[in-house]
Amino acid sequence: MPYPIQLVLDGLRCVVVGGGKVAARKVEALRQAGAEVHVVSPEFDDSLKARDDVVLHREVYQPALLTGARLVLACTDDSTVNHAAADDARAMGALVNVADDPEHCDFYVPALVRRDPIQIAIGTGGSSPELAATIRKRIESAVPESYAELAAELGRVRALVKSRITQQVDRSRFFAELCGEESIRRFERDGLDAWRDWFKNRLEDVADA
Repeated sequence: MPYPIQLVLDGLRCVVVGGGKVAARKVEALRQAGAEVHVVSPEFDDSLKARDDVVLHREVYQPALLTGARLVLACTDDSTVNHAAADDARAMGALVNVADDPEHCDFYVPALVRRDPIQIAIGTGGSSPELAATIRKRIESAVPESYAELAAELGRVRALVKSRITQQVDRSRFFAELCGEESIRRFERDGLDAWRDWFKNRLEDVADA
């Protein structure tokens, strides 16, 4: 089984080899992660040509174009080029994903449910991206968009909780309560302002105990 991680790519160089619609999807995901994205292809999809936040290299693939890359995603329609890019990238110490070719991948790109800052990733180890997409749709219906607001609020109050509750055990229990069923039900039923009032009261109770 692959080891699941979330990579921090902000400001790091990532190279996409290929210029079609699959490449465009890869580019969008990398840019959402804050990566510095370079795209290599003799031709580009219109959606890529319209972007001003990536570097387009209109040329055939050359190994030197991978220099400094942290990730390389090969998604041309030529398996020979894809495999060459994968071999070159590994030789340079980069991680590689080859579209629709799990045997040549160092990592797989999961189907994602996004409720920023929440991300739920569904992977099948490259065996069935279609199944991952179906599961993603089911999870999307079970995780409302409003959870993003709650996650952001929990991040906002984290420093306050740490400053008010000094004992690690008590602090861990309180964080567990904030992320528990009662807290979520209150947020869903009463909204953010009411949840904040409940949080303040609970923090006072725990901090003064």
